[in-house]
Formats: sequence, structure tokens, C-alpha cells
Amino acid sequence: MRPCGYRGRARCWPSAGGTIVPGSWHDPSVAAGWKCLVLSPSADPEDWTIGGIELEQLDPGAAAWFASGPCGEHVGGLAEVLAAVADAEADPAWLDVVVAVITADSDGERRSWLVVSQGRGVWFHTTFVENRASIRAHGLDWRRFAGSGIAGSQAPETDGIFLCSEIESAEWFAQMGRRRGREVDIWAVALDGRWLISDPGSSGGLDDGWMICLDPIPPRALELRVPGQPG
Repeated sequence: MRPCGYRGRARCWPSAGGTIVPGSWHDPSVAAGWKCLVLSPSADPEDWTIGGIELEQLDPGAAAWFASGPCGEHVGGLAEVLAAVADAEADPAWLDVVVAVITADSDGERRSWLVVSQGRGVWFHTTFVENRASIRAHGLDWRRFAGSGIAGSQAPETDGIFLCSEIESAEWFAQMGRRRGREVDIWAVALDGRWLISDPGSSGGLDDGWMICLDPIPPRALELRVPGQPG
């Protein structure tokens, strides 16, 4: 995989009226320059130039963006540029999720990559045994966080639910919890099309085997797959 900006073409800058003219990658007077590569569901994971969207923030207030994608190049607001350059068959709901994530990242951790997809099949979540009764009653919901997380966090690390695509990865997190002297459950999660985003802390946001579900997950979508033993 190659980083954003690899293609080496002359970048563009908007003239009056927002049309694109040859020029530098972004206005040299602007110190923003955050670049992120968004991988769409149709993107080729081995060659991000096929179906991927390059984004660059052009102003400190994140009001102006440059985008390059399957349908060309565009400068404007974030939602505008994504809609203009995305694959013609891009799901409007997918675009909405990308806009929401990039907007939130503008004020926080700035990822290099973003993968957004609708989860299918069964994924897995690891949590401490003492959360079992709450999960059975309320499902998985970061807003009900209490105690500490598997890695020792004292508050939710993000507004979402961390999920692993493979049970072996969930077991790796379970071992992390057991090393803290506590028993751990592994839950199977039926995703049924729920939106997932990559974790910016995992491979810069490129890892699609460990992702974050943006919505609470109800009890009906959960099955206790590997129960730990209560202490």
C-alpha cells in the first residue's frame, strides 16, 4: 500500500467559483494539510488507487477540503467533495458515516486511513464477566460503561463497540484481561448490516479485522460464545 499523495500528479487549487485549476497540493499559507485515505466498500485492498478517496483538509477550520477519487477531483465542503468524487454507486448512508467520522477526527485523533463498511455475519466482543448481567439486559452500550476496560481504561475509549472479525483475535484480548487477574467472556455479535469503522489506533486506521461498531448492540444480537468463570 502507498501513502496519500503518492501518485505525484500536480495537485489542484480552486479558482474563483470553486473550479479546479493546476497548482499546489494546498494553499501554502494554510497550515492544515491533514491527509486521509478513505477506503470504500468497492476499493481494492491491494491497490487503494482503485476505489479509494484521498482527502486533504485545506483550512484550519475544516471548512474546505480537496478530494480525489473514482469520479475525479473536487474542492469544497467535506460532504460536497465526497459526494462529487465517490463511486457513482456509493451508498448515501456510507457517505454520511464518512462525513461524521472525519468531522469528529478534525477535532481529535487524525487518522491516516479510514475504512467504513457494513458488518456482515458474526463478529466478537471481549469483556469482563461482571458485565454479563448488564449485557444480557441492555446489550453492548459504551454509555453504560462502568469499572474498567480490558486494557485498563477507566472510561470508554471511543463512542462505539470494539469488535473482532475472528474469535482468535477476541481470545487475544481475553488473555489481556486474564493477565489482570480477572475472568473474561467472549460474546458473538450478529451484525446484520451495522456500520463499522476502523480504529485509528490500529495500523493508522487501516486494520479491517478489528473495528468499531458505531451503534449500541441490543441483547437479541448477542450470544455468550466463550463464558469465563465468575470470581
